[in-house]
Amino acid sequence: MKEIVDGLGYVPKSCTWELTLACNLRCGHCGSRAGTPRHEELERPRLLQIAHELADLGCRTLTLSGGEPTLSKHWEAVGAEAAGRGIAVNMITNAARADRELVRRAKDAGLVSIAASLDGLEDTHDRHRGLPGSFKRVMALIEDCQAVGLPVGVITTLQKRNARELDQMEALLAGKIYVWQLQLGAAMGNLLDHRDEQLEPKDLLRLIPALAELVERSPINVRIANNVGYYGPYEATLRRHRSTPVECWVGCYAGCRHVGIQSDGSVKGCLSLQATQKTEGSLAEHALADIWHREGAFAYNRHFSKTDLSGFCRTCEHADICRGGCFSMRTCEGGSENPFCYHRVATLDARALVRSKRRYAPLALAPAALLAAFNLGCATDKPQGPPPGSPTADPFPGEPPSVEEYAAPAPEPGPAPTGPAEPPVVAEYAVEAPPDPPVAPKYGVPPPK
Repeated sequence: MKEIVDGLGYVPKSCTWELTLACNLRCGHCGSRAGTPRHEELERPRLLQIAHELADLGCRTLTLSGGEPTLSKHWEAVGAEAAGRGIAVNMITNAARADRELVRRAKDAGLVSIAASLDGLEDTHDRHRGLPGSFKRVMALIEDCQAVGLPVGVITTLQKRNARELDQMEALLAGKIYVWQLQLGAAMGNLLDHRDEQLEPKDLLRLIPALAELVERSPINVRIANNVGYYGPYEATLRRHRSTPVECWVGCYAGCRHVGIQSDGSVKGCLSLQATQKTEGSLAEHALADIWHREGAFAYNRHFSKTDLSGFCRTCEHADICRGGCFSMRTCEGGSENPFCYHRVATLDARALVRSKRRYAPLALAPAALLAAFNLGCATDKPQGPPPGSPTADPFPGEPPSVEEYAAPAPEPGPAPTGPAEPPVVAEYAVEAPPDPPVAPKYGVPPPK
């Protein structure tokens, strides 16, 4: 709902930063096809300067990502610089080169947590990651974090094989981690070469109720990523671990409340937008504030129109609020319709079985009540600039930004945040191409080849 974006203002509260595209694994679902560093990756002086620019713009949460971020010789310096400006810094790692010393270094640099990617039980994880012993390295990292006293989370990218292993994974992880994020695999990068591994939209009819049940019963803080769900009867359960005043999806905030930075300095609304090379500018040439506040920047969200949608999404009663779900999901599938929306799949399924006993009751939303929940006025409110001074990191600031994988920073005691509650930030992916032609190219975002 654009009124929420405009009312809260365009402030990059969270950032996911690809420090390098270099990686020591070749994972089957990697959306960025990581492995080789990008051409002319930024050097330390500019990296440290960008950390200050993020703080000046009001960033509260920073995720150091990759590739594999520990392959960057600057990860500690960047983390320490951002943490020194009051930003809560966490890092995603594949654990291939992690040990207790690396965990100590992360803690000494001021990181509030580490997230490890775990994509199933041992055989499944090692197969996805292409490295025998990778599963054992992740479990060792979890133990090392516990020993050092640095909170550790786990991110699982759901595919056909590991979606059947969630109960066993929960039993394995209970009592060892503070957060477990579950997200859908994306039709981009390496997974395009392995589409048979990808979940299909029809799988949501089974998966979404199972995820809701897991959230309800699990002793783990299970967080469902932004590319999952939308407006079915399980929506409040899937979104319960968030600080927003409403337990439902209220749209993608890439380029509005979240920013992604590539290792060569290219800026995107979200690093999950791997299906397009479209960027908003380069930090090798411009200051982040100039790119962020540029007229016409991040138009796909800041200037969204329902005419950008097609098919079911365009006719959906939630279109004005949802805006087609995660923009990266739509971009992966042509830019105009999200085939991995649970509301879409369940509605079409119910229509096909109208004579059966199956029933589907979507979530009812009143836009005026939604605005009131955010303490916002009318749609003509002007976007606000960044708040003055250095930000104070608040625990679990809204929905965690989602790249290929992510875990939010560990909660720490502190004063409650002031002002309107944080909206969900970004999201990730999608699958299965829509039948309608894409309309996103009007914003310079071409459909994937």
